[in-house]
Amino acid sequence: MIRLIYDIWLYYIFNIITLIFVKGGYTITYNALFPVSLGNFWYITSYIVILLLAPYLNKLIKNLNYSEHKKLLIIFFIVFSLIPTISGLSIGTTENGVVYSRFAWLIYIYFLGAFISKYQDKDKILIKNRKFFIKLLVLLIISLLCFMLIAKYLLVHKMPNLKINYMWPPNSIIVFLISLVIFIIFTKINIVKQGLLTKIIKITSPHVLGVYLFHDSPYNYVIFSEGIIWLNNLHAAKRLVPTIILISLAFFIVGLVISIIKKYTFDKIYQKIILKIDHKFNLQISK
Repeated sequence: MIRLIYDIWLYYIFNIITLIFVKGGYTITYNALFPVSLGNFWYITSYIVILLLAPYLNKLIKNLNYSEHKKLLIIFFIVFSLIPTISGLSIGTTENGVVYSRFAWLIYIYFLGAFISKYQDKDKILIKNRKFFIKLLVLLIISLLCFMLIAKYLLVHKMPNLKINYMWPPNSIIVFLISLVIFIIFTKINIVKQGLLTKIIKITSPHVLGVYLFHDSPYNYVIFSEGIIWLNNLHAAKRLVPTIILISLAFFIVGLVISIIKKYTFDKIYQKIILKIDHKFNLQISK
């Protein structure tokens, strides 16, 4: 937890410095003093709360049998995905209602991940081979594309609030199932040979959180506001998807480089400080 808070604050300060250079100034606000407790949603805020609740959630999960756990997941799915996806057609978003929130959704994902971990060799669906889930993934992607076409050309007049990106939010049925199937496919990959891809994964995986903190800090929307407006103007252009892929790749590479530099500079200083504090604390206890 301490290490996570350190990472958050370090990237937070880095983003403020970047904001000053890009925008020429920075306005201090009350929320700025608490980067993990902003009024708007941020994944890291929910992640920290999940870490605090994890011991209690794990106790509940441990006491659930297979049938109870499965029924709970079905209830979560109906409340947080099925109903919002159907009811949201009239207002143009699946993230609606008084029950759903990104934090509640993260708790659902936590319980879902625990179910996959416990019963991936027992559940009649999870035991199916990787080819089954690859075929299912293709079917879901086709369904997503079909929905986008239907929304754009057939439903646009009857439902003016409905956009082609309606299924974009994480709790929409199709995107949720696509994400779930991709995750299951990766759990069924058995890496035997230690090839180049394995080495790349081992090198980059410890820096994934750093890449996220670099590109998705709440204040980055201020830093990159002009770029976001420019990208929004391309929503109907053919080069939108290639542009998004290239920008995503560029952000990942820059974030990876920054995280690697941090590992050999600030992280070493942090480790020395923590060791000194730990050493001093242990000496005081022994006395």
